[in-house]
Amino acid sequence: MSLHAILFILYYVVSCVVALVSPIVGVVCYLIVYHVYPETTWWGHELTPLHLRYSLLIAVATGIGFVANAHKHPTVRPYISLFEVLCVLMLANIWLTPLIGAGWLRWTAIQLDKMTKIFIFLFLLVHIVVRMRYYQWLVLAWVVSALYVGHTAHTAPRGSFYLGRLDGIGGPDFREATALSLHLAATLPLIGVQFLCAGFWPKVLSFFAAAFACQGIILAQGRSAMVGLVAGAVTAVFRSPKGRRGRIALAIMLGLIGGYSLTDDAFWERMRTILAPPEQRDESAEGRIHIWRTALHIWEDYPLGIGIGTFEPTIGKYSRRLAGSDSHSSYVDALVELGVQGFVLLSALVVCSFRELTRCRRLARGTVLQHDIDLQVYALRISLVVFLFASLTLTRLYAEAFWWLLAMPLCLRRSLENELARLGRPSLRCGSSVDEIDWETTLYPDPVWQGSAEPVPEDEPAEAKT
Repeated sequence: MSLHAILFILYYVVSCVVALVSPIVGVVCYLIVYHVYPETTWWGHELTPLHLRYSLLIAVATGIGFVANAHKHPTVRPYISLFEVLCVLMLANIWLTPLIGAGWLRWTAIQLDKMTKIFIFLFLLVHIVVRMRYYQWLVLAWVVSALYVGHTAHTAPRGSFYLGRLDGIGGPDFREATALSLHLAATLPLIGVQFLCAGFWPKVLSFFAAAFACQGIILAQGRSAMVGLVAGAVTAVFRSPKGRRGRIALAIMLGLIGGYSLTDDAFWERMRTILAPPEQRDESAEGRIHIWRTALHIWEDYPLGIGIGTFEPTIGKYSRRLAGSDSHSSYVDALVELGVQGFVLLSALVVCSFRELTRCRRLARGTVLQHDIDLQVYALRISLVVFLFASLTLTRLYAEAFWWLLAMPLCLRRSLENELARLGRPSLRCGSSVDEIDWETTLYPDPVWQGSAEPVPEDEPAEAKT
């Protein structure tokens, strides 16, 4: 057995055991397994005789650890958030639409199993990652995973390229070239904030992760990712937090220079087709338009949805030459497969995620955590914008990373609330307005919070305190 296989299986087994006591270890391992995905590596076949379902086993261990240590978790209020209620409604709709839509197919059962697992893990995620250090570990694990995927792309053999584009790298959700480029593009803001906030060694790690991620994006030549990056760059310029704009502008400038130095003529030739006029569109771009028009006809016949995993076989009944075609849009896929109610629920989940980011900034306003929280919110907002805009022309509705990004604002808000509570500061709960709180007495009730060297002892006279 190779050293790679030995190290991975040791890490995996230890993580499964430790997750029974500390569920956050299971969350981190789950994320790493998602990116590494041993089944597709050159050393993964050595572990095949074990017949392990890596994601399922670590998720079960994490769930057991969460239940067994429920009394140790910080209190979150409300225990069930609006985001979680919307997730339950979305999962119920996903199970319902095959019954009222085009029928139940083999791929439907596979996708139902996957989405049920995703939403169960989301519940664990938003109830385990409720401390600031846990949230930082989650982001760091994502950065390390991006470094691994980027390095794998850098060392990929020639056989991994199809029509000049890198393909077949990474986990099952992003093995296709366009999906790989988007996944790495959405990770760049998380890498950037790690570079700005963390210590020396995490900065070094983030630097190399950003370099390899950029190279992976360029090798995959995903046009959807480029659309998302442009939207993300606009967001980065106009939503940069005060006090850090100079550093952020410098980081963006260096990133653009470094990224441009890695590109070649083939990359830019493909990117130019994004803005090509109708008469100059390539076959792929023209095919998307035809697919979307046909998808609208399907939706007219099935306004409540045709069912998860049935788009490709159903579109062939409307246009024989489109049989087996992907929707090439997360929003078209949501509307056609999950119905108008699914599209509304997806929109509500996106709005809820951005609302949580806004609440995080309000909670941290005026506290010693404000600068760090502003940067974390800034990174998550850009990542979501990249993913959402790229999803206009790419189907990412059933990708786990997409749902993780939607859930991370809730993790950040709960982590921030518990951090403020640990410091003895009340926090803004659901149903409270920012205007209802006396921020001067809430955030600065004693000299310590204002930066005083020593607190005033409680047993001193009131005049001394004053």
